[in-house]
Amino acid sequence: MVSNLPTSQLTLQEVVEQEGISLGTVYKWRKEARAEGR
Repeated sequence: MVSNLPTSQLTLQEVVEQEGISLGTVYKWRKEARAEGR
């Protein structure tokens, strides 16, 4: 989901609020993606 967001001037906090997800979830997804080499 995060990788599909267009480049914008939004902060990460603004994105998670708009998408209804937690900041912790985003960090978890990022950690998992990095572990998979993405």
